[in-house]
Amino acid sequence: MQLKELCKSHIKFLDIAREQCEAVWAQFNPVSIGEGLALLTLASVCLMAYTAADTVRLWTRSLAGSASLLVLVAQAAIFASNSFVVWEASALLYLTSTLGVVHLVVAESPLQRILTVAFLVVTRLASSVVVCREEQGFCSATLEDVNHSLSLVFGHQILVFLGFWSLARSVRSSSLWFSTLFPLGLATTFAHWVIESSPDFDSYPVLAQVLFPRATFVISLGGFLLLVGAYRNPKNRISPHADFLHLFSVVWLCVQLVSGRNRSFPLFCLLLQMALLAGMQGESPPPQNKQKVPDQMRDAAHHVLLASLWGLVSDLGIFTTGHQATFSAIDWNPGFVGLTEMSLILSGAMITVAFFSSTVLFATGVPLLGWLRAGDQLTPVLPLVLSRSVLTLCASAFAAYFQRHLMVWKIFAPRQVVFLFCFSQSVDLFSSSVLLPSRLLILFFLICYRFILSAVSLVIWDGCLLLVIATASVFM
Repeated sequence: MQLKELCKSHIKFLDIAREQCEAVWAQFNPVSIGEGLALLTLASVCLMAYTAADTVRLWTRSLAGSASLLVLVAQAAIFASNSFVVWEASALLYLTSTLGVVHLVVAESPLQRILTVAFLVVTRLASSVVVCREEQGFCSATLEDVNHSLSLVFGHQILVFLGFWSLARSVRSSSLWFSTLFPLGLATTFAHWVIESSPDFDSYPVLAQVLFPRATFVISLGGFLLLVGAYRNPKNRISPHADFLHLFSVVWLCVQLVSGRNRSFPLFCLLLQMALLAGMQGESPPPQNKQKVPDQMRDAAHHVLLASLWGLVSDLGIFTTGHQATFSAIDWNPGFVGLTEMSLILSGAMITVAFFSSTVLFATGVPLLGWLRAGDQLTPVLPLVLSRSVLTLCASAFAAYFQRHLMVWKIFAPRQVVFLFCFSQSVDLFSSSVLLPSRLLILFFLICYRFILSAVSLVIWDGCLLLVIATASVFM
């Protein structure tokens, strides 16, 4: 009898303890989760319905389309396993290399094949930069081992300037920005890195520590104001290519400054990958009415494959720039660039830009996918929007499914937040730079607004935004 009472008391104690634990557990809102997933599903369905016939034909009747579909399914499956999420960098490298080999097979010209081989080499070289997660038992970090000598960084700066300057000459872009302000910004950034590399940097006067970073930010702001002024006066505008190049160089200047000297090499590799992907498009095809149907299908499948590669390299770039999809791996050093003390807004913005440097660059650089195509920018963009929407839906759905998983806050939740932010920045940036008319002002408004959005509202916001894009694309 006494044993029975003890058993009842023990069970009652366990019930009380469980109730206490449940009271302090994370409280999930099933209604909000369902609303967000429903909006993302509806947006993805709308985009699929708009391109349904072409998408099915591309996925089933061409090697490039079928490979893109299989890679998309494989990337979506990563979110279903904590082991795949932990080793996502290796999985993305494998998928990127596989799709690159497929492009090597379907490439039609020797130049495209050479550029594809160069792309695969640069991708493998960029992936040599590794930052380990604590869950990875046999991982060896290499970010700190990469040679970040000032001479190498100086060489990167020279090559970046020559690349932008040659493109600016080809599109006759702003002479003041690319001949004076942009190289001056590169010089002030390099000067800051030289001073920062000194062992006695902390003992330098405050002015010496913040002068050059602030000068770079002022130069970047001046470059943006020049571009806004050109938009306000249409007579000063040269071409959409010149506008894009001007904007992208301003973004590059800010990204490389906040990322720091030790990420100069990974960012340079990202720039090379973007340039190689742009060159892998080939020349602009003849008008649609002069193309044969098989040629049109092959050209469209080629663009789907390149859009898939663009998205994969953007995701892989998070890891190759020395980051991991976990809160404990966040680098806080960018939050103090040009500041004497931490600022809640400015430091948060710079840390975010540094962490998502790959996403910001690839999202801003989406027009490069249409660089060699006369007046046909939507062709490469829509497959990219569709694939990113599907991946975002999968990331959100699996995070909701694993909400009571033991490692939800360690693995699944951080990866979902990171991917949602990547996707939202991508949609915001390239929708404002390609699909919307007043793209510059809307672009920076969305970036600033994104910094103050909570992670919970990201799903609903992006679902609504995707619906707008899907609707607008029907009438464009």
